[in-house]
Amino acid sequence: SPTMRGVNSSGTDFWLGFMPNGPGNGDSNVYEDLFIASGTNNKVTIDIPGKGPFTFTMTAGSLYDYAMTNFMTWQPEVATHNAIHITSTNPITVYGYSAWGNPAGQGDSPDGYLGLPTSAYGTEYYTVNFPDNGTFDQNPFCSGEFLITSPYDNTVITITPAAVTKMDPATGAAHSAAVPWVVTLSKGQTYLVQSAGT
Repeated sequence: SPTMRGVNSSGTDFWLGFMPNGPGNGDSNVYEDLFIASGTNNKVTIDIPGKGPFTFTMTAGSLYDYAMTNFMTWQPEVATHNAIHITSTNPITVYGYSAWGNPAGQGDSPDGYLGLPTSAYGTEYYTVNFPDNGTFDQNPFCSGEFLITSPYDNTVITITPAAVTKMDPATGAAHSAAVPWVVTLSKGQTYLVQSAGT
């Protein structure tokens, strides 16, 4: 019988991004961090649009902390060349972290995620999102959201939202709940979808 390989969070090729965290757009004070863990001696490259590639070596059992600020995809429903590409000689594990309102990255609204390598990607996803959130007394409320990153050219994605989305800047209209739409992304693009915030 065929052997089935499980999905693993360690790998050598990652396409990642950051969503808005807290109120405001791309101009809000958001501290972001990438944490990279390696179980072996390693060579890692982080390629960030507009900054170029940065290569470093790691020793076995070490953690590398790469700090950045205000690097996120903040405009909803616009394909943006904003994906962070991380490659390595040997498998690594990558974590993303962000916090708004505190340049030290502590307190306020800390968010985090475990990055998945391209070898763990699939073709069907369900996102789990906060509902519109009035915790920070914002008007409109903070939106529920998800971010798509594309590791390949001509990636055709069908999105069926559970709730009405924010206004699409290209068409001037929101997408309705339960009505699918299609977007095509190029390699290295991100695509943010947010609820209406109402």
